[in-house]
Amino acid sequence: MKYRIACAKPGRPEETASYLYDNQTNEIFDSEGCLVDFKKDERFADFLTKKSSDRVVKDFSPDEPIIGKSRRLTTLKIQLGMACNYHCQYCLQNAYRDGGARVANEQTVDAFFKILDEQGIKLAVDGQVELWGGEPLVYWKTLKVLLPKIRSRWGDEVLVKMVTNGSLLTKEKVDFLMAHRVTVIVSHDGPGFDLRDDVDPLTVPEIKEAWLYLLEQSQAAGVPMGFCVVISPQNVDLFALKHFFATQFSPEAHFYFEGVVTNDGAANDACCLTPEEARTLDSAVFKALIQEEGQWESLEWRALGLMRYLINRVPADRIEGRCDSMNPKVMVVDLYGRIGTCQNRPTKQFQIGALSNLPAVRNPYFTRWTHRPACGKCLVLSACKGSCTHLTNESLALCCPNEFVFHAAIFGAVWFRLTGTIMLSALPVVESA
Repeated sequence: MKYRIACAKPGRPEETASYLYDNQTNEIFDSEGCLVDFKKDERFADFLTKKSSDRVVKDFSPDEPIIGKSRRLTTLKIQLGMACNYHCQYCLQNAYRDGGARVANEQTVDAFFKILDEQGIKLAVDGQVELWGGEPLVYWKTLKVLLPKIRSRWGDEVLVKMVTNGSLLTKEKVDFLMAHRVTVIVSHDGPGFDLRDDVDPLTVPEIKEAWLYLLEQSQAAGVPMGFCVVISPQNVDLFALKHFFATQFSPEAHFYFEGVVTNDGAANDACCLTPEEARTLDSAVFKALIQEEGQWESLEWRALGLMRYLINRVPADRIEGRCDSMNPKVMVVDLYGRIGTCQNRPTKQFQIGALSNLPAVRNPYFTRWTHRPACGKCLVLSACKGSCTHLTNESLALCCPNEFVFHAAIFGAVWFRLTGTIMLSALPVVESA
């Protein structure tokens, strides 16, 4: 799909420009029809990549499923179970909560590692292990057994990471986690916490104290600690969000964005951004990426990725999807050897194979954007990358409005970095028959 994009110079609305953008080829043409070649611009010399447009990304859909998993992994995601002590309105896992937490004992953990050995499954020296729930700390007895064995097996070079709501943290648990060099990411949405649970953990003195202790001990151990934020209607002012963490937790708080909240049918209308909230988010993202360039890490890597695609004119069908679970070197597995689709889906209901038979792994649940007509026509395809591959077309339709707002904000900031102009409108060009 081609778009006619009208632009203006900042502060000089009378100085307008018109471009033609092709979302499939990532080519940009000026008003004279000439290709805008950013490769020749010295400002972007560091973005140039060789043969980036020649790579092939394998297509997939339920009819053409992803087959197999590699025995040489870069990331091992261990799904401990779906049990959680919170009831966040927008959580993708809500439909799959365990009635009770099944705690894996030492024999189960040993059997898990034995299968890895028997199948010759290796983790890269600089790879990572991710521990997922539900809420991982609900499975504390399992973690007490699992973490020492992970470190004994792979040493300290492997990154071990855990995302938690943090409400069950204590100083004793922090000490254990730091002894095993676990990067702890606390999931908290700042001013948007009321979409999650009734009580904000930062208002509970003993929990806040444990979090501050975690920050202190993480810094002492040289292990990262931070917050994972989902952008919602309550926190679209990113600068107010930054102020929240600085004042309610610590000026040294580090946070990144998981993405924007999506209404996939499990959530309610409170998750949908209004036009005013969308404008606030757009303005905040632009300010963060332009006026404070390089200071917003998780926005920055999204922007830099899109810049590489546009500068190198990488075709959309040769861009990897947003989720890494489709990568053959990334594996989601439980301690019973069941391979799943995604850390946010239970391995029982979404089992795609077993550790004992990797060639037979078959994933019929993922759909690439190439099989979604709306994605192929979207202005921000190369920024959004087709959203979650697990979504059905019906769920995707509910998620798209918020996804578009967030990624259009990033697209607009990147456009300004490249062209020095502010986008005023982007209208699809109807091809003549």
